[in-house]
Amino acid sequence: MHLNTPAKINLTLDILKKTPSGYHEMQSIMTPISLFDRVTIRVIKKAGIKLKTSGITSPKGEKNIVHQAAALFFKTIKKPPSISIHLHKNIPTCAGLGGGSSDAAATLTLLNNLYRKPLNRKQLVTIATLLGMEVPFFLEPKLALITHFGEKITPMKRLTLEHKHPLGTKKLPIITLYFPKIKKKSTKNQYESLDISL
Repeated sequence: MHLNTPAKINLTLDILKKTPSGYHEMQSIMTPISLFDRVTIRVIKKAGIKLKTSGITSPKGEKNIVHQAAALFFKTIKKPPSISIHLHKNIPTCAGLGGGSSDAAATLTLLNNLYRKPLNRKQLVTIATLLGMEVPFFLEPKLALITHFGEKITPMKRLTLEHKHPLGTKKLPIITLYFPKIKKKSTKNQYESLDISL
């Protein structure tokens, strides 16, 4: 069983404040785009979580959020894992495109389907949030208004006059992504280094 996992872009992003918890309150309009990773999962006889990666270099083993998502899923349903996962990466890492979050959400969705949906939507969102604030968005990736720490999602049928994208029109533009060869920083590090007093 497999899923193509989309990247996303932020059409708008407003960082409102940093809370005592260390998280930033924000508001953003996010939409999935046609750039995908692929997560394939199958049940095997050998116990454990076997993760193979290909494509763009990504963390191995337990350091990979896909492995972490699978481990959390089995911990939640209280069953021992016996699965093989293949992650093929096309989405650049540390690019603000949500590739890791998308892969994690796909892993949760695939496992929930493979094991006949032991978790309901609310439970999936709860464990997705434990993996990262953007992960819940990718459980059902579509145009949405994202608020609070990123985990509150309000689907949008279209961009309204109050929520225009940068080109000021209601239709989404054709977007070209360019990745300059600069030192990359994770989203977490970007937020930690952000000075919202400026």
